[in-house]
Amino acid sequence: MTAAAAKVSSLLGKGRVELPPFVAQVNAALCTGTGACVKACEYEGAIALETLVDGGKEITRAVVTAANCTGCGACVAACPSRAIDIQGWTLGQYDAMVDAIAMDLPAFEEAAK
Repeated sequence: MTAAAAKVSSLLGKGRVELPPFVAQVNAALCTGTGACVKACEYEGAIALETLVDGGKEITRAVVTAANCTGCGACVAACPSRAIDIQGWTLGQYDAMVDAIAMDLPAFEEAAK
């Protein structure tokens, strides 16, 4: 308990807290509110389902609290509608990197032309 108090004290003593730049972002237009991302997240309060009103209809969407998010990507992998990206990287970019790694060299050279 003393270690936790010392850590909090050192953070507050700086006058500001630096957050990691790579946190999850939810595309509300793609989110279907399944809650799979919330179940996959190991960080309390990093992502939650919220009920919003859109055009007079109540909808449930995932919302990220950047201060609690570490950018681990567990929610990205769990989302069935591919509605979550890590800020600075889209899921499509990750897919392209995996495809490039799995591609044989002659095919890669041909695709680069």
